[in-house]
Amino acid sequence: MMNEEEMNKEVEKKVKQLLKKCLDAFQNEQYELVIEHGQAVIELAPTLQKIHLYVGFAYAYLGKYPASIKHYQKAIELDPDDPMIYLALGNTYSSLEDYEVASRYYRKSIELNPEMSETWSCLGHIARKEEKKQDAIRYFKKAVELDPTNVPLLNNLGLIYAELENYEDAMLCFQKARKRAPENISTLQFLGKTYFLLKNYEEAIRCYKKALYIDPKNSITYFELGMLYSEIKRFDEAISASQKALDIDPNFIRALFNTGTFYINLEKYHEAIPYFKKIIDIDPNDVSAYCNLGYAYFYLSDYDQTISCCTKAIELDPKLPMAYSNLGSAYYALKDYKKAIQCLKAVIELKEDTTAYYNLGEVYGKTGNEEEEINCYRKAAQLGNEEARKWMFEHNQTW
Repeated sequence: MMNEEEMNKEVEKKVKQLLKKCLDAFQNEQYELVIEHGQAVIELAPTLQKIHLYVGFAYAYLGKYPASIKHYQKAIELDPDDPMIYLALGNTYSSLEDYEVASRYYRKSIELNPEMSETWSCLGHIARKEEKKQDAIRYFKKAVELDPTNVPLLNNLGLIYAELENYEDAMLCFQKARKRAPENISTLQFLGKTYFLLKNYEEAIRCYKKALYIDPKNSITYFELGMLYSEIKRFDEAISASQKALDIDPNFIRALFNTGTFYINLEKYHEAIPYFKKIIDIDPNDVSAYCNLGYAYFYLSDYDQTISCCTKAIELDPKLPMAYSNLGSAYYALKDYKKAIQCLKAVIELKEDTTAYYNLGEVYGKTGNEEEEINCYRKAAQLGNEEARKWMFEHNQTW
């Protein structure tokens, strides 16, 4: 029979073995195993602070936040001066979108150790989410000061400057990040966006092409390059870039939407339709896809399909002006002027739209209601519609 000292040594040995298994599982991202081994350690050594921290991490990675918080709180009980625990608690509450509590824990972590750049960065992320951009800049600047070679920190600081339209400082951050990591894809993407916002389109294209040279399988880079080409009206190249994004990720909804829209811009409505249909296959509640599909059908003179698509869009979102507008156009084309008027009035109720007033005037003209026709053209003219002003001038009307 073992004496007390031998028993303690045996427990200590078992704890060490389980701890090693726990850490190995953590490094391999096997979080269920971390919890299993961690609980076994806790049974043998309930006052071992670091095991509560690791089990808390594991629960957090699995999205089981209440259990995570419980273990973090126990870790604080055992060592109230460990800044890492407060950082971990802050991250958990941030994941729960309880930013007030998260900020409180981050500040406690900083109080205990103001030299941890990660904690300042976390405060920066919260400030950015809360639209407190100047605070976010202050926090990220502090994080960069503590860790000046950290590329994600530089990128985040640059992003906030860009959001404030301070493109000069944004560019400085991204260029510093690129100097430290020339092949960082995110940095090249951010540089591309910033050059685009500065209207330096060729330099923006070069950044995206450089990113694609480094990582030719990055669907996001192709997607953003497609958007850039579309903004400068190079729609064929936009389609090519978006299609490459879809070759990599066939269910990339934003790339599907953009490709369909680019075809619409080229008045290639037949080619646009399959992309919007694919979106609806993936997400039957995608309102914008129904709207654009209806738009494409309208220009192919398939008014029944336009009505079907726009009616579905309105069913999903009764406050979408574009759906009522497209629906009104279809009814107008079918000479169902009563329904066209209802749809255009619905647009105006949702949004004081100059085109809707102009179109409504045109419909009233078809019905012979001259008074309403003039009133609608006048309102459109007052809102700046040049076609309406021309009509008023030709009909000796003032606005």
